[in-house]
Amino acid sequence: MTSGGSWPAGCDRYILRKLDELGLIEAALAKPPSPPRTRRLSTLLKRKFRSAAMCRAQMAAEHWSQTETNWRSGSSGSGAFRFDYDYQRADLHVEGPPTYPVRGPLPVLPAQFTTSGMAAISAVFLALRELWPHCSFDVRADGYPETGELIALLADGGGGSGPTRRVIVLDSTVDTPKSAAARLDRGDVAVFDTSCFAASSGRIARIAEAARERNVPLILARSHTKLDCFGLDYGRLGSVVVVAGKPNGSEGAIHQLVGDFIRLTGSAALPLHFPPFAAGESYHSLTRERIAWMIRSTRVVEKHLREAAVRSRSFAHGLYVCVFPQFYPDKDAASDAAAALIARFVAAGIPARHAGSFGFDFFGCDWFEDPADGTIGLRLSTGDLPISLVERAGATLVSWCREESRRTDTGGAAAS
Repeated sequence: MTSGGSWPAGCDRYILRKLDELGLIEAALAKPPSPPRTRRLSTLLKRKFRSAAMCRAQMAAEHWSQTETNWRSGSSGSGAFRFDYDYQRADLHVEGPPTYPVRGPLPVLPAQFTTSGMAAISAVFLALRELWPHCSFDVRADGYPETGELIALLADGGGGSGPTRRVIVLDSTVDTPKSAAARLDRGDVAVFDTSCFAASSGRIARIAEAARERNVPLILARSHTKLDCFGLDYGRLGSVVVVAGKPNGSEGAIHQLVGDFIRLTGSAALPLHFPPFAAGESYHSLTRERIAWMIRSTRVVEKHLREAAVRSRSFAHGLYVCVFPQFYPDKDAASDAAAALIARFVAAGIPARHAGSFGFDFFGCDWFEDPADGTIGLRLSTGDLPISLVERAGATLVSWCREESRRTDTGGAAAS
């Protein structure tokens, strides 16, 4: 990590939770290391990443005969997950805990796993276009940019003969259960990118229930890279879960076609990327609390920005916030500004990295282009840290943003 220091005062609950996370990870090791004695935040976070690397190394060593081809008959496993496959994982079969451990009537087809969240949603869109060549995609302009790019490449169908369907694309970046329910009313099938919610989130359950009430088939696509592995970037992993809706037989056809496109695009998941600790009530409880802590942290930062009247943008999931302290002419200029902000955080004793992602145990920041109007700013992910450090980060962010604004007002380089 980029910052050291002892645990801040008054964060005993946070300390215990981090130790519980570490204990769950290291319980998956054949020879767990001794309990940590350090009270340095940076050292403990480094140990989490190192222990995760030891889990991956153990999986590779114990199942050395499973490369792109399974050279030994029988299944292998990673924690609660079991794998069977033959050549290049084209026939990968995964048995394990349910991807979405939510309550209620959710009849689902078996989960299908891919090498990333974008691979999962790509297989879904290709399957829907194959099943209904003239389907159209209803996607919000302010949602996840890469989803919009993918739909633009596929191009909306229309005209000609054959069945037509309206596909509602729900995005955990911008859609709330209320807005999702309203959009479902005008769709024939829905695709929900759940990546920004906990897999056991009540928001996923409410949207699934809204789809069931409307008899709209629902396809859940997800990235498991960060939120589902304690922010460790354990491995690239995505999934597709088809939830039963209208009794017209389309769910089975969608499930089959998704599997075909995963096979034909070579995007089947890697067994090595399934976290061995990602199962059980302790795991889900820690994950829920971790994400709730990050949402709370984002609200703290947003309060600082609001009180200082710094232009910003919030998101439905509450895991990051975007700030626009000045006009940035391009992404490179904004990226340079993000690096400067990270350096300021580090100097203030706040764990931070120049990273264009979210869900970590540190602050992350990089450029952001608002898909609604093209304005370029900075995306700041709050990460999972003690609230005392988050408060300090909020004050540091406001001070830095004011300096950025003054630099523009006095003719700084970013404004030229």
